[in-house]
Amino acid sequence: MDKPWDQLNTPSGIKINTKRISSHHPVDLFYGKDIDGSYLFLYRANTLLHQKLEEGLSIEGIDISLNDVKGQTMLLLKLEDSQNWEMFSALCDDLIHATEAAEPDDLSIISTTLARLRKWQKFLKSKRFKIMSPEMQMGLYGELLFLKEDLIPRIGVQTAIQSWVGPEGAPQDFQIEEMAVEIKSKSGVTQQTVRINNIDQLYSKLPKLKLKVYTFAFYDHEEPESYSLNSIIESIRELACACPSDTIDRFDDLLESVDYVHLKVYGDRFYITSNSTTFDVINDFPKITRKNTHDAIENAEYTLNLGALDDFKIKDVWS
Repeated sequence: MDKPWDQLNTPSGIKINTKRISSHHPVDLFYGKDIDGSYLFLYRANTLLHQKLEEGLSIEGIDISLNDVKGQTMLLLKLEDSQNWEMFSALCDDLIHATEAAEPDDLSIISTTLARLRKWQKFLKSKRFKIMSPEMQMGLYGELLFLKEDLIPRIGVQTAIQSWVGPEGAPQDFQIEEMAVEIKSKSGVTQQTVRINNIDQLYSKLPKLKLKVYTFAFYDHEEPESYSLNSIIESIRELACACPSDTIDRFDDLLESVDYVHLKVYGDRFYITSNSTTFDVINDFPKITRKNTHDAIENAEYTLNLGALDDFKIKDVWS
């Protein structure tokens, strides 16, 4: 992860040294350093908004201020401990991304930024910030690809997002009417196994259970028909624009529950589907469940050899 504040000198004769985040971004957002060397992020409105921070908005380790200065309103974020720069950089990336599509007036930009800060306040209160591992990123990407390419064309955006229940703690990733679907993702055609993470993952009270396995190739640049984690999420959001606002709210809440926030690093890896295989998890499908284990066994993780499952292959989850 790049540290944008390394490109700024600590000021001596002025209070703040700043650098615009991008000449292409529609909003006047700046990285900055003050005379103490503290890392800053700020927005300078073109007008006086006479707006105050709402009571209760605070993020541990970040000083947030909203002040009228020389005919402008300035929103200033100051990181109190530079050792936490990765979290601060992630927050700044998220604000940059969120304001790209904001209405171009100062009040809308401030409102969008404060709304995202409230999201971060909630997020950081419930968990410690961390970047998802490559394996976690790939697993999330597989679920989103199924959502976008299999579910949305078949049942529509709103119902598809409603059916994504894995992030809420359900045993399988999706529940569509009388069918549950578990998604697994792997890399490379030589790897012929997938990990089953718990004893309930291949057991459902619904009449049908399907297992879909994706195999991905990776690139550090965009290729035809490829997506990064960030770009597939944006493509789903675009499809959801015509839905009621609670559809996008649910989608964002589900992403938040799996520790996703928009980071540049999640846009650096592009996925292309090399292969996908679907299995019908019927009664004689080899699996460990509570029905075929002793009551003393509370949980189990195991590895499935996909090469030994040819008898259970089906065309797709709808078969």
